[in-house]
Amino acid sequence: MKIQVKETLARRRTVFVLTLAAIVGVCAFTFSGTQNYAWAEGEGPIATWNRVLTPGYVVPETGGKNLPLEIKVAGSGDHLEAHITNNDGDTIPPSVLELTTEDGSVLTARFDTPISLGENAASSIEGSKPTTRFTKAELYETVTVTFNMNSHGTQIINPITVKKGTSVALPQPTDPNYDFGGWFTDESLTISFNGTAATSMTVYAKWTEKEKVTVSFESEFGTAPEAVTVNKGQVVELPDLGTDGDYTFVGWIPKGSEGTDPLKGEYTAKENITFTAVWETPTIEMVDVTFDMNGHGDSVTKQTEKGKPITLIDDPTAEGYTFKGWTYDKEGKQAFDPKKNADQDTTLYAQWKKNADSAPTNSTIPRTGDNQMALLASLCFSAAALIAVGIALTAYRKCEHV
Repeated sequence: MKIQVKETLARRRTVFVLTLAAIVGVCAFTFSGTQNYAWAEGEGPIATWNRVLTPGYVVPETGGKNLPLEIKVAGSGDHLEAHITNNDGDTIPPSVLELTTEDGSVLTARFDTPISLGENAASSIEGSKPTTRFTKAELYETVTVTFNMNSHGTQIINPITVKKGTSVALPQPTDPNYDFGGWFTDESLTISFNGTAATSMTVYAKWTEKEKVTVSFESEFGTAPEAVTVNKGQVVELPDLGTDGDYTFVGWIPKGSEGTDPLKGEYTAKENITFTAVWETPTIEMVDVTFDMNGHGDSVTKQTEKGKPITLIDDPTAEGYTFKGWTYDKEGKQAFDPKKNADQDTTLYAQWKKNADSAPTNSTIPRTGDNQMALLASLCFSAAALIAVGIALTAYRKCEHV
């Protein structure tokens, strides 16, 4: 029985040890995974400090370098500072110190200038508080990427500093007349930059002049706008032609595409194109104007545009009468107004004045009526004249014989 008890106790110890090892292994794996995620890119650190960094306590570097690190409360009392003393002999290049907090987040302190031998350098820890505590710190070399725009583009791009060997978030500049073709590591633009900065460097922008297209206009009415030449893909404002007399501008259609919906507003110019203006004739309402001859001929009816003044016909004529004008009433009391618009069907009445007699009043010749009496009088007068002529001739012959 004692042997069994001892065996059982031994098994329990074994299980306990294995469990503890598993817990430690899991914790170590979890911690390591977090660090691997945080430092997945780039080269290894210059120096590493693996202790809880309490403000005021100098921590030696654990990788064999003599680079003590001290965390201090800033003079303002609202954040922490990192102080590194270079006792190692080699100049420390521009670097970034990344500090892991107790809750697993990472804060940074930047040393943008080299740290010479014997020099103590200080930098504020971004995002820290006086109560922040750290479990680890690592110092990484930084590199700076400077962007040369090659005399193009409309914006200024500031240099970007990153950990050595890590990728850079490359900006995408624009130029209204050129297409951006990427960043290159040489001025001759033969080696494309892959975005990973292994050293401080200048990269150069490549540009290609944009293709030009022409947008032309033609119109049957009004004045067609002049053609415009723009960059391919540029937005063009299509002009509005308004009205031209009775025609109203509707929009633009590509030439030869009758039946399509007219375009207005903005158009993206993708190719050379000619637009034709589409016009609409408004519906004109007409009214009837009747010219009543008021007993001296047939009436005449013509149409005129509603809301506009009436255009009269030529003055009518009637035998024995003189035309005096038009009135709105048959009796001639309301004279026609040439400035008045025709808002409805309208009748105008002709007004006349009877002509006076043209023959003399003391004439013995009948003015009208009995034509036979006039003929008889004329015959009698002619016979008397012939008799007088005969008598005169007879008397003349007698005188000759005497």
